[in-house]
Amino acid sequence: MRDVLLTLLIAGLLVWALMNPFVGVMLWTWLSVMNPHRLTWGFAYDFPFAQATAIVTLISLLIGYRKLKFPVTGLTVTLILFLVWMNITMLFAIHQDLSMEMWSRVTKTLVMTLVALAVVRSEQQIRIFLWVFVMSVAFFGVKGGVFTILTGGESRVYGPPSSHIEDNNAISIALLMMIPLMMFLMNGLKKKGWRLAMLGSVLLCGVAVVASYSRGAFVAGSAMVTMLAVHFALARSFSPSSILKPGEKSPLIAFGKRLVK
Repeated sequence: MRDVLLTLLIAGLLVWALMNPFVGVMLWTWLSVMNPHRLTWGFAYDFPFAQATAIVTLISLLIGYRKLKFPVTGLTVTLILFLVWMNITMLFAIHQDLSMEMWSRVTKTLVMTLVALAVVRSEQQIRIFLWVFVMSVAFFGVKGGVFTILTGGESRVYGPPSSHIEDNNAISIALLMMIPLMMFLMNGLKKKGWRLAMLGSVLLCGVAVVASYSRGAFVAGSAMVTMLAVHFALARSFSPSSILKPGEKSPLIAFGKRLVK
């Protein structure tokens, strides 16, 4: 039943993605990061939904290519050069069979990253992309946090199988990267109930990070907590007008610029 519902949902979104490449990028991001098909037990478990989404998105780009404008910057040029260089070095890999799988995965990711750069343009689209990306990872933090509380922390927290964040070290670092972004998204919520729900999700993600029992996550988490503490300390200790110049929003960034100067 879960397989059928997920397949019908994705099929409907693919039709929408054929008319709007932005929907295709959002769908591909959700499928690639969260891997919802790995939460099923039937035919959908190994079905290449992300590949189908990428193909539909590329077709949509070809149909409406005149409406898009790819940003030519130093960052995008460097990314393209890196992709070309990676393909060249792949030809001289010592272990071709072992390198092929990682080459295929990274190449697909970088190609869709370039597609996203061309499609995600407005501020609203960036915020939607951020919500999809962050919550796709945070889902496993909330799920892992609840699991840890219910089981007393006797088992480790892992990410979705056969994904970039499957390992306990990978999922813990990914969650640590998402927590500051979740707090940023929380600040944009107007209703108190939603803000409390997001705060609860942040706390559960923190519990999941601890339950991953990753030493790397402990080091990264300590650094993250320290920086957040400094940020809030600066925000409360000084009035915004005393440390922020016009256009600056973060006391931590402003204070760092003062130190550099």
